[in-house]
Amino acid sequence: MVVKEELHHSPPPATTTTTTTNEVNTNKKDDIVHSQLSVEPTPPSSPIRTPIPIPLSPPPAPPSALHMAISRLTDLTEQVEFQHAKMSLLQRQHTIIKARIHVLEQLPVGMDAFREDYIQ
Repeated sequence: MVVKEELHHSPPPATTTTTTTNEVNTNKKDDIVHSQLSVEPTPPSSPIRTPIPIPLSPPPAPPSALHMAISRLTDLTEQVEFQHAKMSLLQRQHTIIKARIHVLEQLPVGMDAFREDYIQ
């Protein structure tokens, strides 16, 4: 990922300020003077550099019509191949069952089936 640096300028430098407040508390017997000193630090005057990542790839977009058509074609081709293999398997099983039926039809029926065993 490429990093691009962008400059952010900080606000103009603030000066150090000293604030003195005199507060008199009249509820107490003694007059107490409170002084409060506040000092604000000065921010740096140089611009701050923050890295901003730049993506190497374009932003995501919906697939094109060509890619959708190729995807559908591939999916349908796989479905046709699967159904063809399934049909071939069923045809083979059908021929095996037909051969078994033919053998069963050739067998003798009734008394003819066990006549030789019965006579002996």
